[in-house]
Amino acid sequence: MTASRRWVVAGVLVAVIVLVAAARWGIAATDPSWCLPPLFEDGQRLHSVPSPTAFWLWPLLRQHQLCHAARTHPADLRAILIGNSAVLGHPLPFDETFSARLNASLAEDGVPGRVFNLGFIYPYQLRDALVLHAALEYRPDLIIYPLTLADFPHLAPFPFPAIRAFFESNDTALHELAHDGLPGLEEPLRRWDAAATLGTRSRAYWARLQGIGALARAAAHAHAEVLAHWVDPLPTPRVPETRRPQNNYDCGKTLAQGARLYRNWQDWNILEYLQRVRDTDGIPVLVVNLPVTHEPIGKCYNARYAASAVERFNQWLRAECAARGFEYVDLHDLLPPEEFVDPLHPSADGHRHVADRLAPEVASLLRARAAAREAGAS
Repeated sequence: MTASRRWVVAGVLVAVIVLVAAARWGIAATDPSWCLPPLFEDGQRLHSVPSPTAFWLWPLLRQHQLCHAARTHPADLRAILIGNSAVLGHPLPFDETFSARLNASLAEDGVPGRVFNLGFIYPYQLRDALVLHAALEYRPDLIIYPLTLADFPHLAPFPFPAIRAFFESNDTALHELAHDGLPGLEEPLRRWDAAATLGTRSRAYWARLQGIGALARAAAHAHAEVLAHWVDPLPTPRVPETRRPQNNYDCGKTLAQGARLYRNWQDWNILEYLQRVRDTDGIPVLVVNLPVTHEPIGKCYNARYAASAVERFNQWLRAECAARGFEYVDLHDLLPPEEFVDPLHPSADGHRHVADRLAPEVASLLRARAAAREAGAS
């Protein structure tokens, strides 16, 4: 075995041993200064694209650049970006996402701060609440939450394997939140907690151990990519995504699915939890109504939503943010259909336009945060 291969294997084995110990005994579970080597696109994402193979937030956050920034530059301003796969930037490389473009804009304008992308594939607001809950230990200075109607399915437990795997892997946090309370999401939290309680602790440990195996494989893959780049530093050209307009879908099926998924969707409201975080911890919140493609057929806005549901959601979100005193940016109609790869996910051009629109808002909030910190220190 060559020296480089021995280094890769040794690193993977150490990571596995530490993570197994953490899974069993909770080592350093509340110490944000303890970080793992970055895995997913140099720690810029919580999980791999197109889909996650590990769901346990403890190691996922500790391999993220948010952990490394909190440890090495604790005085720097940190904005966390939570949300669904459109926020994550699926299916694009990270450098083409609006969070990466936001950071480039902030650096160019000399804004004191950085945005950390904590997006997670599949939309579900209770999942976003758990991600936010776990990320608060890294003391963010701004919370940015872009969302759409897709984040409000009125089902719990949600019959989707990846969502189930997430809550199984994070059952401890689920129980803690069920005990402490989660404003706006009490009912789905109670349902998920009851479902987790019916299972066994061994099932949760097994879910985490499976995730550890996935992380070990990701670590080996990351090291292999580093070695491959060292041998051949020329990047592989990427073919841009192309998309045909969706103008022949079955609107009847869309309406039926929407009636099942989004019945009484506004009864579960993560914005109540965000308000408590803002009021308790003093962290400002920026809510963004992300664009979705407008390709109408009959009573449908696009292949995912009824036109009336999108209109009600846009009105509701604007009113909710005004009532709770959140900063709010409405981008729901910002992009034309050709700047999407599907009804929910913007293309690289779409991400660029979202970043251009959000950059002044994020810069203003971070500058205000920096000024308030300086005023408090003087």
